[in-house]
Amino acid sequence: MSTPVRANPFGGYLARAFAGASAPDDMLEAARTGGAGEARTLFTLGLAMMRDGLIIIVLFPSVAIWNYVVLPLMMLTDPTLFPMNPGIFQWSTT
Repeated sequence: MSTPVRANPFGGYLARAFAGASAPDDMLEAARTGGAGEARTLFTLGLAMMRDGLIIIVLFPSVAIWNYVVLPLMMLTDPTLFPMNPGIFQWSTT
C-alpha cells in the first residue's frame, strides 16, 4: 500500500530545513523591532524568502504523479500489464 503523495513526510522535513536556512534570525528580529507582527513577518519576509523551497516541495509530488502514469506507458507494451493509473488514463482517452 502506498502513502498519499500530498502527505509526503519529506516535504515537511524539507520545509523545516529550508525555513531554518533561508530566514536568518537577524532579519526576523529586525522586522519585529520595526513593528511588524508575527503574521506580517511570516507573509512579507518568511514566505518571500522560502519561495524557492516551496516551489520544490510542490514539484516533487507533481513529478512523482507524472512518473506513476508516464513511465509504465513507455516501458510496458501489453495493456493488460498496466497498473491502475496508466490503465485509467488509457481507458479514458480511447
